Amino acid sequence: MWMRRNLIGLALLLLSALAAGTVVHAKTAIPVAEHICVLGTDIALTPAQALAQSETFNCEHDRFETRAPYVWLRAELSRLHVTDDSLELESDIAPFDGAVIHALYDDGTEITQIYDREQIAAHWRAGTRFALPIANAGHIKTLLIRIDRPWSAATLTTMELMDRNSANEQKLSRLIVFAMYCGFALVPALYSAAFFIVLRYRFMMLHAMMSLAFTTYTFASSNLILHFFPATDLWTRVQICYSSIAVGGAFACLFVVEFLEGHVLSRHVRSALKFSGLLLFFMLPFMIFVAPLLPFTARHISHAIYLPAIVSSVIALWQARQRGSRAVNYLLVGWGAIILCGLDRIGRGMDLYVAPSEFDFSLYFGLAVEAVVTAFGVADRVMALRRERNIARLREIELSRLAETDGLTGLFNRRALKTRYKIFAQNGAVGALAILDVDHFKTVNDTHGHLIGDRVLQALADVLRAHCHDDAIAGRIGGEEFAVLYPLTSQNAVTARIESLREEITRHVGDAIPELRHRITVSVGAAPIADHDFETVYGKADEMLYVAKNRGRNRAEFSPSSNNQAGWVAA
Repeated sequence: MWMRRNLIGLALLLLSALAAGTVVHAKTAIPVAEHICVLGTDIALTPAQALAQSETFNCEHDRFETRAPYVWLRAELSRLHVTDDSLELESDIAPFDGAVIHALYDDGTEITQIYDREQIAAHWRAGTRFALPIANAGHIKTLLIRIDRPWSAATLTTMELMDRNSANEQKLSRLIVFAMYCGFALVPALYSAAFFIVLRYRFMMLHAMMSLAFTTYTFASSNLILHFFPATDLWTRVQICYSSIAVGGAFACLFVVEFLEGHVLSRHVRSALKFSGLLLFFMLPFMIFVAPLLPFTARHISHAIYLPAIVSSVIALWQARQRGSRAVNYLLVGWGAIILCGLDRIGRGMDLYVAPSEFDFSLYFGLAVEAVVTAFGVADRVMALRRERNIARLREIELSRLAETDGLTGLFNRRALKTRYKIFAQNGAVGALAILDVDHFKTVNDTHGHLIGDRVLQALADVLRAHCHDDAIAGRIGGEEFAVLYPLTSQNAVTARIESLREEITRHVGDAIPELRHRITVSVGAAPIADHDFETVYGKADEMLYVAKNRGRNRAEFSPSSNNQAGWVAA
């Protein structure tokens, strides 16, 4: 079963890998960012004013560290022989208020294009990107780009010039793949939520919420949200992206605590995971109320806040693996890629380095892998818990049986007999309690030994089981003393049952143990139940047992007052 699940998981991973391959296939692109010089200003300069300050543009390696509200980017493209035939400017779709593209051509032509926030959103590309068309006028000499009030340096550092036809072809294929990724994450969410309603395992609901949050992130971050809801503002989109992935990470931390076996995580690791999850939940109000006020800085904070969750998760997985957890194997397979992708996203989100835009797709792939593999892990964990619960239930039943059963004969012991007497009396039933004692049992032990004596008691118990199969209840009080609870209201009926029982005991024990030198008989004392408690009735029956012993044994005696007891009829 384990191997089969892994093979299914690996097959799905392969399908995901092939799907990812369709996303990042080769494209015609010119990385403009490599040829860019940067000028940050506090006011919105015109293209002519920006060109007049050409000498002040920063072309050094720290050029993208500007935090000015208006950023001009100048790219000298003469030596690249770039023509604007079907070209568009593509970059990260992080929020900003607008863009100005000013192109200077070899023949001296200058064309300025202005885009506001709504137009930028309308020119989205699948996968965290936008693409603005460039006017067609020949070979571009210099490209000037103004970004108004950018929120993230990624908009500046990931700019590319794209062939429009290639980009349009990719848009459709990427939309299909991202829709598949959403499906990979959504199906386990629905699956876990449905089974949580039935099985009530907390980790199933946490898994459902985690998968739903990751689905929301993929839907918003991949720009599918702009396809289905074109009026979505750029800020709304980025707030949904950052909040949903943070909420998903928070639920993931709590999921690990509930999903792994209880003994595999130390108290400190469990506390660290819970704290990390709680910290991530604060991303939602942070993105709504604080992030818009902190351009550039808010993005760094929002990415750094994932580090405690990643560190505590890695420690938890390592500790669980060291302590022999079975469930952790699914997390190691399903979460390995997403942890690596998360670290890469944190590094780029904090502007520690710049990587190709295709690196963004790795996180979606990791989320798809996580969704599928963890879903198999949830199913396996449920089966394991059900097995554990069934074993515990059987153990409980067995312990309960042992606590109520006489070890030698298998009949009820005195405690169990008292419990059933109480139930019997509480239901208002009437009847009789008979106490049986083997006559001269000490002689049997002294003559034949205790092994034969035990066999006598076991044979007598066999008779009692057969005798009580329909309504009566039998048990061993101790030693050679037994008791039978009869739900009969007539003394004559009880007498007939007891006399039949005594005869059957003598016959069966003699047949079962032929080496006995004398036949086995029993003496019986009986008393009506009425409304008395067990000890009272037992005392009366025991008195009658001694009467039977004193009158020669091998007989039954009833309480003298039995005919006057409530619910007892003499005939």
